Order: sequence, then structure tokens, then C-alpha cells
Amino acid sequence: MLMCVCGTLLGGAAAFGLVDAMSADLGAAAVPRWVRQALRCLLPGGVAIAIWLAAFAYVLTRLPADALFPVGDLLIEVGVCLGIALAAAASAVRFAPGRQAAMAAVVVQMAMVLGTILLPEQVRLWPAACGFGYWDQAHLFWLAMLPLPYLWLVFAGRDLRR
Repeated sequence: MLMCVCGTLLGGAAAFGLVDAMSADLGAAAVPRWVRQALRCLLPGGVAIAIWLAAFAYVLTRLPADALFPVGDLLIEVGVCLGIALAAAASAVRFAPGRQAAMAAVVVQMAMVLGTILLPEQVRLWPAACGFGYWDQAHLFWLAMLPLPYLWLVFAGRDLRR
């Protein structure tokens, strides 16, 4: 569960990378909006993934040798959390200037996470321990949902002035 919380917090922090304080002061840019947004997503997103992998490596050193800790399933979870935060921020920066847009993205991400935590046990998407309960079904759902925030991110990053 600690790695899920870490992924959620890092996703929220990465949302602040999409805020461009100069966007209101600049006229036409030489680079399309989607390129600028992609770079603003790659830099904090890459840092968030690197920090998450470092935390994951640390957790692995603290586990007993026979403990089950599936990196693939947890990477899918952090990928969805990061994608939701970045996509919400990319949408919010169109409507709100400055840090308010990133805060709106964090609120959207936290609402989605809290909404999925409060589900009944049969459909719980954050099982407490790997391999127990509905772990496999939950991670099949996460895998199916993984492309959606990134499609949302691509759609939110497009240039509207065409």
C-alpha cells in the first residue's frame, strides 16, 4: 500500500510541471502546444518515475527473501496515478492560470483515488496485500485503464487554434 501512496503523491507533484507562468504573457509560440506540453509532462513524469523506482528498490531491500512483491502490477498502478494527475493538469491549465491548475489536478486525482479506495471488497482496486483477495482482478482493471489517462493527456494537450 505504501508504494500506491507514493505513486499517488508523486503523480500529484508532477502535475505542477505543467503550469507555465509565462503562458499568459506570450503570444504565438514557434513550437506547437502539444510539443511544449509533452516536454512539461516528460520532465516531471520522468523524475516521478525515477523517485518511485528508487523507493521501490529501497522497499525490496527491506522485504524478506520469500516475499511476493510484483513490480509489474505496481508499475501499472503508478502509471495510472501519474497519468491521471498529468491529464487533469493538462486540462486545468487551459482554464486556470498558475498553481491553481495544478491544485485542481491534485484534487481530481485524489478524488479518483479516494473513490476507488472506498469501493466494496469485491471490487476494491487497491488490495491490501499482493496475491490476496482480488489482487489479480484489480490489476487487470488497472491494466485496462492504463491507456485512458494518456489518451486524455494527448487530447488535452492539442492546440485549439487550428
